[in-house]
Amino acid sequence: MTLIVDQSTINIQVLFMVNKETKKALIEKGAEIIYLKGFNNTGINEILEAASVPKGSFYYYFKNKEDFGIQLIDHFLVRFLSGADRRLSVTKSSYIERLRVFFDDFLEFFKGNGFKGGCPIANFSLEMSDLNENIRKRLDTAFDQMNNKIALFLEGAVKNGELPEDLDTGLVSNFILNSWEGALLRIKLTRDVYPMKLFYNFVFQDLLNFN
Repeated sequence: MTLIVDQSTINIQVLFMVNKETKKALIEKGAEIIYLKGFNNTGINEILEAASVPKGSFYYYFKNKEDFGIQLIDHFLVRFLSGADRRLSVTKSSYIERLRVFFDDFLEFFKGNGFKGGCPIANFSLEMSDLNENIRKRLDTAFDQMNNKIALFLEGAVKNGELPEDLDTGLVSNFILNSWEGALLRIKLTRDVYPMKLFYNFVFQDLLNFN
């Protein structure tokens, strides 16, 4: 039997793939620039040029810069969540050790970046929370999702006997995330690892040292 494929169908599929890749390039290049320069200090044309996308094409992929910002938050969030999932899947070590290694991954990145940048979602929060309500709401839910992911490490540790059964994992994960973000802010100022050492010492030697 001969399979007949409509040329128009092929064209639509190719166009869809091209559009998807172009949008991905805009988000990835935008993420790189905004991570270091900030959202308001980065122009649309700068992103288009970095992504090698013709000027005027931005509004084909995004409603406006706010829409781009919200999708950029999603992009940063996926990186955080997928990194956590990778560490959660490593069954050879304890859950507390997996959590520590998860933070180690990010710390090594920040070291390699000269302690510049920090957490992109926190940076967004500091810059945009008072300026754009829709972006603020998305950032708030993003932090909830980050907190819930950290709580999975703690819940696993409780089930594994590494932490007390009555531990409020949601409360502790909130504290850990807030402490982590505070330490990241400080290392941007100090340009050294000392604030992060304080975070590690308290969280992993004092707070989570159950056994």
